[in-house]
Amino acid sequence: MSQKSNNPRRCRKTVPPGALARIIEAELAYTREVNAHRVVYPRRDQLTRLTPDKIRSLGFVGHSLEHLGVEPMDGRGESGEQGRERCIDEQLPDPDAVEADTVAALAKAGVTPVTGTGNVVSLHWDIECVTEEKVRHFARAYRAIFQCCDVAYLTATSRTGIEALANLLGYRWLCSTEHSPGTAVGLVYNPARFQFIGTQEAWDAMAEVEGIPDLRSVLALRS
Repeated sequence: MSQKSNNPRRCRKTVPPGALARIIEAELAYTREVNAHRVVYPRRDQLTRLTPDKIRSLGFVGHSLEHLGVEPMDGRGESGEQGRERCIDEQLPDPDAVEADTVAALAKAGVTPVTGTGNVVSLHWDIECVTEEKVRHFARAYRAIFQCCDVAYLTATSRTGIEALANLLGYRWLCSTEHSPGTAVGLVYNPARFQFIGTQEAWDAMAEVEGIPDLRSVLALRS
């Protein structure tokens, strides 16, 4: 590709001997510098056990630790079905109260249901630990929210949760693979306004970059 220039200055047609080698060496030196000082996060199985006594020794004193779970706590986290179970609060709020607060908040913000015409309305939501059970419990509140958008991009969802959300309004859904704690990224969309053409890909290689293990995979749509 070429581009004409209106700059009357003369351009150099040659470079000094060794210029390319010096550029390459400078780039390699910078890479070595970055790698020498990069932050390396420990793998999940290398984390030490975190107990209430250890928490207090780190300076967290004068606070109740009851909400932190059964002692001793394990800093290695949870995975799979056990992780998903943790996402379900044993005492979920009253769904009627949640619906009332949600509807009131939407009305105050001037957010109304989409009409299927005009500008596309999108939503991005870190919908932490949504599950099929939570969708059933808060169905009316979720419906009030999702009927206000044509497409919703969701993080920290689950495959069963995102499917349940889509089914509330007859929308369709796409979802990446879940990582070990049982959450993924995905989207729900109105088939009256969008048609998915192409293939869905999950870029699992992105689930561990920069030394950070067990990230969520990337959901990619290729036309």
